[in-house]
Amino acid sequence: MSPDIDPPCSLSEADYIKVIESIRQFYRCETRGQLETLIKETLFPLFRVQTFGASWIDFDLGRKTQGHGKTIFQLGYTQEEADAWQKVYPYHEDITRLFATSLRPVLAFDVDLPRSSLQDVMKNFLCDHPQYRKPGFESLHTVTSLIALVDPPDFNIGIGLTRFQPYEDPFTAREVRLAELIRPSLIHALKFIAINEEWKTTRSLVNQLSKTASPMCLIQPQGLITFCNEAFQNITNLKRGQFLPESFRELIKEREEGLTEPACVEAPSDFMDFITLPSGDVHCAWTRLVHSDETEAGCWLLKMKPVADPYLNTMLVMKRAGLTPREKEIAERMCDGLGDSNISQRLFISPATLKNHFKSIYQKLDVHSRTQLMERLRPTSKSERS
Repeated sequence: MSPDIDPPCSLSEADYIKVIESIRQFYRCETRGQLETLIKETLFPLFRVQTFGASWIDFDLGRKTQGHGKTIFQLGYTQEEADAWQKVYPYHEDITRLFATSLRPVLAFDVDLPRSSLQDVMKNFLCDHPQYRKPGFESLHTVTSLIALVDPPDFNIGIGLTRFQPYEDPFTAREVRLAELIRPSLIHALKFIAINEEWKTTRSLVNQLSKTASPMCLIQPQGLITFCNEAFQNITNLKRGQFLPESFRELIKEREEGLTEPACVEAPSDFMDFITLPSGDVHCAWTRLVHSDETEAGCWLLKMKPVADPYLNTMLVMKRAGLTPREKEIAERMCDGLGDSNISQRLFISPATLKNHFKSIYQKLDVHSRTQLMERLRPTSKSERS
Protein backbone atom coordinates (compact mmCIF):
# COMPACT_ATOMS: atom_id res chain seq x y z
CA MET A 1 0.00 0.00 0.00
CA SER A 2 1.10 3.56 -0.65
CA PRO A 3 -0.27 6.91 0.45
CA ASP A 4 -2.80 8.32 -2.03
CA ILE A 5 -1.14 11.74 -2.01
CA ASP A 6 2.56 12.17 -2.61
CA PRO A 7 4.20 13.45 0.58
CA PRO A 8 6.78 16.25 0.49
CA CYS A 9 10.34 15.28 -0.42
CA SER A 10 11.53 15.94 3.12
CA LEU A 11 10.30 15.66 6.66
CA SER A 12 9.64 19.00 8.30
CA GLU A 13 12.37 20.80 10.20
CA ALA A 14 10.31 20.37 13.37
CA ASP A 15 10.23 16.60 12.83
CA TYR A 16 14.00 16.42 12.36
CA ILE A 17 14.59 18.46 15.50
CA LYS A 18 12.36 16.10 17.48
CA VAL A 19 14.10 13.05 15.99
CA ILE A 20 17.58 14.34 16.85
CA GLU A 21 16.63 15.13 20.43
CA SER A 22 14.79 11.81 20.83
CA ILE A 23 17.79 9.82 19.61
CA ARG A 24 20.10 11.62 22.03
CA GLN A 25 17.76 11.10 24.96
CA PHE A 26 17.08 7.42 24.27
CA TYR A 27 20.81 6.68 24.10
CA ARG A 28 21.23 8.39 27.48
CA CYS A 29 18.20 6.71 29.05
CA GLU A 30 19.09 4.39 31.95
CA THR A 31 15.94 3.93 34.08
CA ARG A 32 12.30 3.00 33.62
CA GLY A 33 11.27 6.37 34.97
CA GLN A 34 13.35 8.18 32.36
CA LEU A 35 11.98 5.93 29.61
CA GLU A 36 8.38 6.48 30.69
CA THR A 37 8.85 10.25 30.63
CA LEU A 38 10.50 10.11 27.20
CA ILE A 39 7.72 8.02 25.70
CA LYS A 40 4.96 10.17 27.18
CA GLU A 41 6.54 13.48 26.25
CA THR A 42 8.13 12.50 22.92
CA LEU A 43 6.68 9.41 21.23
CA PHE A 44 3.02 9.85 22.17
CA PRO A 45 2.67 13.36 20.69
CA LEU A 46 5.05 12.68 17.79
CA PHE A 47 3.11 9.63 16.60
CA ARG A 48 -0.27 10.64 18.06
CA VAL A 49 -0.67 7.27 19.80
CA GLN A 50 -2.22 6.34 23.13
CA THR A 51 -0.24 3.24 24.11
CA PHE A 52 3.26 1.81 23.87
CA GLY A 53 4.25 -1.80 24.40
CA ALA A 54 7.58 -3.63 24.09
CA SER A 55 8.10 -7.36 24.57
CA TRP A 56 10.57 -10.16 24.19
CA ILE A 57 8.94 -12.19 21.42
CA ASP A 58 9.19 -15.76 20.20
CA PHE A 59 9.61 -15.15 16.47
CA ASP A 60 10.22 -18.19 14.24
CA LEU A 61 11.66 -16.65 11.08
CA GLY A 62 11.68 -19.93 9.17
CA ARG A 63 8.05 -20.79 9.86
CA LYS A 64 7.01 -17.12 9.78
CA THR A 65 5.14 -17.52 13.07
CA GLN A 66 5.11 -15.59 16.32
CA GLY A 67 4.48 -17.02 19.78
CA HIS A 68 3.47 -15.42 23.06
CA GLY A 69 5.62 -12.54 24.29
CA LYS A 70 7.00 -11.38 27.63
CA THR A 71 6.50 -7.72 28.47
CA ILE A 72 9.58 -5.50 28.78
CA PHE A 73 7.81 -2.16 29.04
CA GLN A 74 4.24 -0.92 28.72
CA LEU A 75 2.55 2.45 28.91
CA GLY A 76 -1.13 3.26 28.53
CA TYR A 77 -2.37 -0.24 29.43
CA THR A 78 -3.42 -1.81 32.70
CA GLN A 79 -1.38 -4.88 33.63
CA GLU A 80 -4.37 -7.08 32.81
CA GLU A 81 -4.67 -5.53 29.35
CA ALA A 82 -0.93 -5.92 28.75
CA ASP A 83 -1.14 -9.62 29.65
CA ALA A 84 -4.05 -10.04 27.24
CA TRP A 85 -2.20 -8.28 24.42
CA GLN A 86 0.66 -10.78 24.78
CA LYS A 87 -1.81 -13.47 23.70
CA VAL A 88 -2.67 -11.54 20.54
CA TYR A 89 0.83 -11.97 19.04
CA PRO A 90 0.22 -15.41 17.44
CA TYR A 91 -2.82 -13.99 15.62
CA HIS A 92 -0.73 -11.40 13.72
CA GLU A 93 -0.04 -13.77 10.84
CA ASP A 94 -0.02 -11.15 8.06
CA ILE A 95 2.45 -8.75 9.64
CA THR A 96 4.62 -11.61 10.93
CA ARG A 97 4.81 -13.05 7.42
CA LEU A 98 5.72 -9.63 6.01
CA PHE A 99 8.50 -9.14 8.58
CA ALA A 100 9.84 -12.60 7.71
CA THR A 101 10.06 -11.84 3.98
CA SER A 102 11.06 -8.17 4.18
CA LEU A 103 14.28 -6.36 5.06
CA ARG A 104 12.39 -3.51 6.74
CA PRO A 105 12.26 -3.44 10.58
CA VAL A 106 9.22 -1.10 10.74
CA LEU A 107 5.78 -1.91 9.34
CA ALA A 108 2.45 -0.17 9.79
CA PHE A 109 -1.18 -0.86 9.16
CA ASP A 110 -2.63 1.73 6.75
CA VAL A 111 0.76 1.86 4.97
CA ASP A 112 2.12 -1.68 4.56
CA LEU A 113 -1.03 -3.62 5.41
CA PRO A 114 -4.71 -2.70 5.18
CA ARG A 115 -6.47 -1.71 8.37
CA SER A 116 -8.96 -4.52 7.75
CA SER A 117 -6.15 -7.01 8.45
CA LEU A 118 -5.79 -5.66 12.00
CA GLN A 119 -9.55 -5.70 12.45
CA ASP A 120 -9.61 -9.37 11.44
CA VAL A 121 -6.84 -10.14 13.95
CA MET A 122 -8.79 -8.62 16.83
CA LYS A 123 -12.07 -10.18 15.71
CA ASN A 124 -10.52 -13.66 15.61
CA PHE A 125 -8.76 -13.16 18.94
CA LEU A 126 -11.91 -12.02 20.75
CA CYS A 127 -13.89 -14.85 19.19
CA ASP A 128 -11.41 -17.33 20.70
CA HIS A 129 -11.14 -15.40 24.00
CA PRO A 130 -14.62 -14.12 24.91
CA GLN A 131 -13.46 -13.45 28.48
CA TYR A 132 -11.83 -10.25 27.20
CA ARG A 133 -15.08 -8.74 25.95
CA LYS A 134 -15.87 -7.42 29.41
CA PRO A 135 -15.09 -3.92 30.79
CA GLY A 136 -11.44 -3.38 31.65
CA PHE A 137 -10.18 -4.62 28.28
CA GLU A 138 -11.41 -1.75 26.12
CA SER A 139 -8.12 -1.49 24.23
CA LEU A 140 -8.81 -4.88 22.64
CA HIS A 141 -12.14 -3.65 21.27
CA THR A 142 -11.25 -0.13 20.19
CA VAL A 143 -7.83 -0.41 18.49
CA THR A 144 -7.80 1.37 15.13
CA SER A 145 -4.21 1.08 13.89
CA LEU A 146 -0.71 -0.02 14.83
CA ILE A 147 2.96 0.57 13.97
CA ALA A 148 5.22 -2.41 14.70
CA LEU A 149 9.00 -2.34 15.14
CA VAL A 150 11.36 -5.32 15.47
CA ASP A 151 15.06 -5.87 16.16
CA PRO A 152 16.72 -8.01 13.47
CA PRO A 153 18.54 -10.30 13.01
CA ASP A 154 17.18 -12.22 16.02
CA PHE A 155 13.74 -10.55 15.98
CA ASN A 156 13.52 -11.06 19.75
CA ILE A 157 12.09 -7.62 20.58
CA GLY A 158 8.76 -6.38 19.31
CA ILE A 159 7.39 -2.85 19.82
CA GLY A 160 3.88 -1.59 19.17
CA LEU A 161 2.66 2.02 18.94
CA THR A 162 -1.13 1.96 18.90
CA ARG A 163 -4.08 4.23 18.20
CA PHE A 164 -7.56 3.66 19.58
CA GLN A 165 -11.03 5.06 19.02
CA PRO A 166 -11.98 7.85 18.67
CA TYR A 167 -8.62 8.44 16.91
CA GLU A 168 -9.38 7.13 13.42
CA ASP A 169 -6.66 8.90 11.40
CA PRO A 170 -4.54 6.43 9.40
CA PHE A 171 -0.81 6.14 9.87
CA THR A 172 1.18 7.57 6.96
CA ALA A 173 4.67 7.37 5.49
CA ARG A 174 5.65 10.17 7.88
CA GLU A 175 5.07 8.09 11.02
CA VAL A 176 6.78 5.07 9.49
CA ARG A 177 9.81 7.19 8.62
CA LEU A 178 9.99 8.71 12.09
CA ALA A 179 9.84 5.22 13.61
CA GLU A 180 12.65 4.01 11.32
CA LEU A 181 14.89 6.89 12.40
CA ILE A 182 14.21 6.52 16.13
CA ARG A 183 14.12 2.69 16.27
CA PRO A 184 17.87 1.95 16.85
CA SER A 185 18.11 4.28 19.86
CA LEU A 186 14.76 3.10 21.25
CA ILE A 187 15.82 -0.56 20.97
CA HIS A 188 19.08 0.33 22.71
CA ALA A 189 17.23 1.94 25.63
CA LEU A 190 14.87 -1.03 26.03
CA LYS A 191 17.68 -3.59 25.99
CA PHE A 192 19.81 -1.51 28.32
CA ILE A 193 17.04 -1.25 30.91
CA ALA A 194 15.77 -4.83 30.62
CA ILE A 195 19.18 -6.52 30.78
CA ASN A 196 20.51 -4.25 33.51
CA GLU A 197 17.45 -4.91 35.66
CA GLU A 198 18.14 -8.61 35.33
CA TRP A 199 21.80 -7.93 36.14
CA LYS A 200 20.98 -5.91 39.26
CA THR A 201 18.00 -7.75 40.73
CA THR A 202 18.83 -11.42 40.27
CA ARG A 203 22.62 -11.41 39.81
CA SER A 204 21.96 -14.41 37.60
CA LEU A 205 23.02 -12.98 34.25
CA VAL A 206 26.35 -14.81 34.31
CA ASN A 207 24.59 -18.09 35.06
CA GLN A 208 22.21 -17.51 32.15
CA LEU A 209 25.05 -16.66 29.78
CA SER A 210 26.89 -19.82 30.82
CA LYS A 211 23.97 -21.95 29.68
CA THR A 212 23.14 -20.25 26.38
CA ALA A 213 24.28 -21.83 23.12
CA SER A 214 25.13 -18.48 21.52
CA PRO A 215 28.71 -17.18 21.94
CA MET A 216 28.50 -14.40 24.57
CA CYS A 217 30.84 -12.45 26.81
CA LEU A 218 31.10 -9.42 29.10
CA ILE A 219 33.74 -6.88 28.10
CA GLN A 220 35.11 -3.77 29.78
CA PRO A 221 35.39 -0.67 27.55
CA GLN A 222 39.14 -1.17 27.06
CA GLY A 223 38.49 -4.68 25.71
CA LEU A 224 39.18 -6.85 28.76
CA ILE A 225 37.03 -10.00 28.88
CA THR A 226 35.49 -10.29 32.37
CA PHE A 227 33.34 -13.31 31.49
CA CYS A 228 32.76 -15.56 28.49
CA ASN A 229 30.80 -18.75 27.98
CA GLU A 230 32.09 -21.96 26.44
CA ALA A 231 30.57 -21.19 23.03
CA PHE A 232 32.51 -17.90 22.91
CA GLN A 233 35.77 -19.63 23.85
CA ASN A 234 35.26 -22.26 21.17
CA ILE A 235 34.65 -19.76 18.37
CA THR A 236 37.33 -17.19 19.34
CA ASN A 237 39.96 -19.16 21.33
CA LEU A 238 39.81 -16.36 23.91
CA LYS A 239 39.32 -16.69 27.67
CA ARG A 240 38.41 -14.59 30.68
CA GLY A 241 41.18 -12.14 31.59
CA GLN A 242 42.40 -11.75 28.01
CA PHE A 243 41.88 -8.72 25.80
CA LEU A 244 39.84 -8.75 22.64
CA PRO A 245 41.75 -8.25 19.37
CA GLU A 246 42.08 -4.69 18.07
CA SER A 247 39.29 -5.21 15.52
CA PHE A 248 36.80 -5.85 18.34
CA ARG A 249 38.07 -2.92 20.39
CA GLU A 250 37.56 -0.59 17.44
CA LEU A 251 33.92 -1.68 17.32
CA ILE A 252 33.54 -0.95 21.05
CA LYS A 253 35.02 2.51 20.51
CA GLU A 254 32.56 3.17 17.67
CA ARG A 255 29.67 2.06 19.87
CA GLU A 256 30.78 4.30 22.73
CA GLU A 257 30.99 7.28 20.38
CA GLY A 258 27.62 6.46 18.84
CA LEU A 259 25.91 6.79 22.22
CA THR A 260 26.62 10.50 22.41
CA GLU A 261 25.87 11.79 18.92
CA PRO A 262 23.86 10.22 16.08
CA ALA A 263 26.11 9.79 13.05
CA CYS A 264 23.30 10.38 10.57
CA VAL A 265 19.86 11.88 11.05
CA GLU A 266 18.30 11.51 7.61
CA ALA A 267 18.87 7.75 7.67
CA PRO A 268 19.19 5.41 10.69
CA SER A 269 22.82 4.47 11.31
CA ASP A 270 22.10 0.89 12.31
CA PHE A 271 24.59 -0.99 10.16
CA MET A 272 25.38 -4.28 11.82
CA ASP A 273 28.87 -5.12 13.08
CA PHE A 274 30.67 -8.11 11.59
CA ILE A 275 33.99 -9.75 12.40
CA THR A 276 35.84 -12.40 10.41
CA LEU A 277 37.10 -15.30 12.54
CA PRO A 278 38.94 -18.46 11.43
CA SER A 279 35.58 -20.24 11.56
CA GLY A 280 33.93 -17.64 9.30
CA ASP A 281 32.07 -14.33 9.47
CA VAL A 282 30.05 -13.54 12.61
CA HIS A 283 27.59 -10.81 13.52
CA CYS A 284 28.28 -8.88 16.74
CA ALA A 285 25.39 -7.49 18.80
CA TRP A 286 26.29 -5.11 21.65
CA THR A 287 24.35 -4.11 24.78
CA ARG A 288 25.78 -1.63 27.28
CA LEU A 289 25.67 -2.57 30.98
CA VAL A 290 25.96 -0.25 33.95
CA HIS A 291 28.36 -0.44 36.89
CA SER A 292 27.83 -3.53 39.05
CA ASP A 293 29.51 -5.35 41.92
CA GLU A 294 30.97 -7.86 39.47
CA THR A 295 32.78 -5.24 37.39
CA GLU A 296 34.89 -2.28 38.40
CA ALA A 297 33.45 -0.22 35.56
CA GLY A 298 30.58 -0.31 33.13
CA CYS A 299 30.88 -3.02 30.51
CA TRP A 300 29.37 -4.36 27.30
CA LEU A 301 27.49 -7.57 26.67
CA LEU A 302 28.56 -9.07 23.33
CA LYS A 303 26.48 -11.71 21.56
CA MET A 304 27.85 -13.32 18.42
CA LYS A 305 26.00 -15.11 15.65
CA PRO A 306 27.54 -16.85 12.61
CA VAL A 307 26.50 -15.39 9.26
CA ALA A 308 24.52 -18.45 8.23
CA ASP A 309 21.18 -17.06 7.08
CA PRO A 310 20.19 -14.93 4.06
CA TYR A 311 19.26 -11.89 6.15
CA LEU A 312 22.69 -11.55 7.77
CA ASN A 313 24.38 -12.36 4.47
CA THR A 314 22.52 -9.47 2.82
CA MET A 315 23.57 -7.08 5.59
CA LEU A 316 27.19 -8.22 5.31
CA VAL A 317 27.28 -7.78 1.52
CA MET A 318 25.94 -4.22 1.81
CA LYS A 319 28.40 -3.29 4.53
CA ARG A 320 31.41 -4.70 2.68
CA ALA A 321 30.31 -2.86 -0.47
CA GLY A 322 30.54 0.40 1.46
CA LEU A 323 26.91 1.45 1.10
CA THR A 324 25.98 4.56 3.07
CA PRO A 325 23.04 4.38 5.53
CA ARG A 326 20.79 6.03 2.92
CA GLU A 327 21.95 3.66 0.16
CA LYS A 328 21.38 0.70 2.46
CA GLU A 329 17.77 1.77 3.05
CA ILE A 330 17.16 2.17 -0.67
CA ALA A 331 18.72 -1.19 -1.52
CA GLU A 332 16.59 -2.89 1.15
CA ARG A 333 13.40 -1.45 -0.31
CA MET A 334 14.45 -2.42 -3.82
CA CYS A 335 14.95 -5.98 -2.58
CA ASP A 336 11.49 -5.85 -1.01
CA GLY A 337 10.04 -5.11 -4.44
CA LEU A 338 9.00 -1.49 -3.85
CA GLY A 339 8.81 0.73 -6.92
CA ASP A 340 10.73 3.96 -7.42
CA SER A 341 7.78 6.20 -6.51
CA ASN A 342 7.04 4.19 -3.37
CA ILE A 343 10.67 4.32 -2.23
CA SER A 344 10.96 8.09 -2.73
CA GLN A 345 7.67 8.62 -0.86
CA ARG A 346 8.71 6.47 2.09
CA LEU A 347 12.20 7.98 2.41
CA PHE A 348 11.07 11.55 1.67
CA ILE A 349 13.54 12.10 -1.16
CA SER A 350 12.99 13.39 -4.69
CA PRO A 351 12.96 11.04 -7.73
CA ALA A 352 16.12 12.75 -9.03
CA THR A 353 17.96 12.13 -5.75
CA LEU A 354 16.78 8.53 -5.78
CA LYS A 355 18.22 7.98 -9.27
CA ASN A 356 21.58 9.34 -8.13
CA HIS A 357 21.56 6.86 -5.26
CA PHE A 358 20.72 4.05 -7.70
CA LYS A 359 23.85 4.85 -9.71
CA SER A 360 26.05 4.76 -6.61
CA ILE A 361 24.48 1.54 -5.31
CA TYR A 362 24.90 -0.22 -8.66
CA GLN A 363 28.52 0.88 -8.88
CA LYS A 364 29.41 -0.26 -5.37
CA LEU A 365 27.70 -3.63 -5.79
CA ASP A 366 29.01 -4.05 -9.36
CA VAL A 367 25.54 -4.60 -10.84
CA HIS A 368 23.71 -2.96 -13.71
CA SER A 369 20.03 -3.57 -13.02
CA ARG A 370 17.51 -4.11 -10.27
CA THR A 371 17.37 -7.80 -11.15
CA GLN A 372 21.13 -8.15 -10.74
CA LEU A 373 20.94 -6.26 -7.44
CA MET A 374 18.33 -8.72 -6.16
CA GLU A 375 20.54 -11.64 -7.18
CA ARG A 376 23.56 -10.02 -5.51
CA LEU A 377 21.87 -9.26 -2.20
CA ARG A 378 19.32 -12.05 -1.95
CA PRO A 379 20.62 -15.05 -3.89
CA THR A 380 18.08 -17.32 -2.19
CA SER A 381 14.34 -16.91 -2.50
CA LYS A 382 12.37 -15.23 0.24
CA SER A 383 10.72 -18.52 1.11
CA GLU A 384 14.11 -19.94 2.02
CA ARG A 385 14.87 -17.41 4.76
CA SER A 386 15.38 -19.18 8.05
